[in-house]
Amino acid sequence: MMKWTAAIIPGGGAAGIMHGVTAAVRAKSTVLTGGFGNSAVATAELGGALIVSLLALVAPLAAFVIVVLILWLAIHLIRRLRRPARRTDQDPKRTLGRSVCGRLDAFSHPPARGKC
Repeated sequence: MMKWTAAIIPGGGAAGIMHGVTAAVRAKSTVLTGGFGNSAVATAELGGALIVSLLALVAPLAAFVIVVLILWLAIHLIRRLRRPARRTDQDPKRTLGRSVCGRLDAFSHPPARGKC
C-alpha cells in the first residue's frame, strides 16, 4: 500500500501541474487569437503526447541495447587483457623488413644477404 501511495502523490502532482499549464495555454490562445489558435495548440499537445508515448516504448529497448553493448565491450576488454603477451625473442629479421621470401613488409629494411 505504501508503494501505491508513494507513486500516486508525485504522479498526481505532475498530472495536475500539466493540466493547469494546458488550461492556461488554451485560455491565452483563445484570448489572443479569438479561438482560431486552439486547433494549433491541440495539435501540438497531441504531437507531444505521441512523442512521449513513443519514447516510453523505445526507452527500455534502447537501455537494453546499451547494456548489451557495454557487456560486449567489457568481455572484449577482459579477453584482450588476459591474452598472453607476444613473444619478443623471435628473429627480428623475420618479423621486420623483408619477409623470408623477399616481399616488402610494413617495416621495410634492406634485405639481409644470403637470406632469400
